Order: sequence, then C-alpha cells, then structure tokens
Amino acid sequence: MEVYVNVLTATDKFSVSTNQRETIYSIKQKVKSHLRTLGYLIPNQSIICYQGNELQDEQSLKDLDIKSHSNLLYLYNLTTDPEEDYIVADIGNRIEEEPNQLEMLLQQLNTDSLFCGEIELPDIPQLQEGFNMMMSMGFPPHRCKKALILNLLHVEPAISWLLEHNMDDDIDFPLNMIQLQITRQALRRVIRSETSSTLEQRVQECLDRNICTFHATGESFAKHKWYHCFTCGLVDSEGCCETCKNVCHKNHRLSEPLSGQTFYCDCGASGDCKALPAE
Repeated sequence: MEVYVNVLTATDKFSVSTNQRETIYSIKQKVKSHLRTLGYLIPNQSIICYQGNELQDEQSLKDLDIKSHSNLLYLYNLTTDPEEDYIVADIGNRIEEEPNQLEMLLQQLNTDSLFCGEIELPDIPQLQEGFNMMMSMGFPPHRCKKALILNLLHVEPAISWLLEHNMDDDIDFPLNMIQLQITRQALRRVIRSETSSTLEQRVQECLDRNICTFHATGESFAKHKWYHCFTCGLVDSEGCCETCKNVCHKNHRLSEPLSGQTFYCDCGASGDCKALPAE
C-alpha cells in the first residue's frame, strides 16, 4: 500500500512515497533526506499531519489504518537563528495580496453573521493551492475557509489555527459579529497598504521617465516630493511635482522640497502641464 507525504517548500513541491510498515519517525527521516538532496537546511523539529491531527513518531501507518493513496502533510518550524540562510519548507508562504480581490472578500464580510461555506475565496493561485492542501489534510472546506479568513488569507497561520481549534465546540459556528468586525478592519488596513504601495510605485515610474506624477495619481493623494511655485501662485496646499519643477516651472521661484505629506500635482491637474504624455 502506498501513502504519499506532500511537501511544499518555498521553491519546490514534491511527494515522498511510503508504505504501510513505516513509522512516522522513519517517514520524517525519509522526507529530511529528500530535502537534504535539494539543498535545504534540515529542521530539528517537524510534524506529520493526517486529517487535521498530528501523528506521533512511534505510530505506524498500519496501526493508524490509513487508506491507500492517502495524503499526509509534513510541516516544520521556522528558524530562530537570524544568521542562517534558511529556506522555508512548508505551505505557509504569505499570499501576495491583490487589493481588488481583497475588496471582493471584504464585501462578502459586510454582515453580522456569516457561514464560512458561503464565502467565495479570492481567485489567487497561491491561495487556492493552499486551500486544496488544507482539504487534503482532511479538513472540510468550510473550516478551511474559516481559518483562512480569520488569518487574513495566510496559509501557514490558518493551518496552525485549524490544528489548535479543530476540536472546539464552536468550530462549525458562523463567524460572529466580533470576528467579522476585527477581520474587516484588518483587511481594510491591508488593502490601504497595498493600494498605497502600488500607487507610489507608479509615481516613481513617472519620475524615472520624466513624466508628471499626475499621470499616475490623478486626483488621488500619494506621498512624494513636491514644491510650491511662488511665480505661478501654487502655494499653501498647492504645488508641483519633481518633474514639473524641472519642466513646466524651470527658472521659476520655487520653495525648498516638501515631503511627509500626501499630494497630487496641481500643475498636472491644471490642464496646461507640459510634462504629461500626449493623449
């Protein structure tokens, strides 16, 4: 009888075939040997899970009555030594957040009570892969979704949450008002952070190409360097970006560079900007 242990690392994904006579300890040694051949540092502590439960080293697959072609999951802890060049060998890589996908999830959570089975997870490949892996451990879909939502779509903390709370009396209860409120607030912070980061990247691209930053921001505020132009009357809360300082307002009487505030270029918004690309 073959049983497969699935291992998903930061850069590799593989399965190790075992047989009914093997103990959990021997399976761990086999996985460690495979990791070593791939160049990974070997952890001191690891666990193997089946249907949401941690298996003990002395147990054998025969004793556990694990069926043919079942899937076991191998997890090991992160290093605590900051000097080690350590590669994570678990499924807990942080999901690359996409603000528009998170907005869709946030809309689904805009209620006072919600059964997790009704939730449609964001269409993010890494998230779907993690969700499928969690179900292969034996957790039902609605519990996997609940764990992912309460852990902001981060797969590794979601698995840890399931292993800790799988036997709780309220594990299958809907998300309550307090859980939903806390999750909504956290999601909004993530969305604001991701949106701000994306906008600031686009602003920098404009500056690198000598284009007015209004091309990236429109009338949305973004943090970047700006200037008052006393010649043109761009004072108080109005000003121009670095590009417009050198193009539209060259040789004008300008302030020292201003920073620390969000801003969009009033020169670009005026309609007379020479640093905006032609439509």
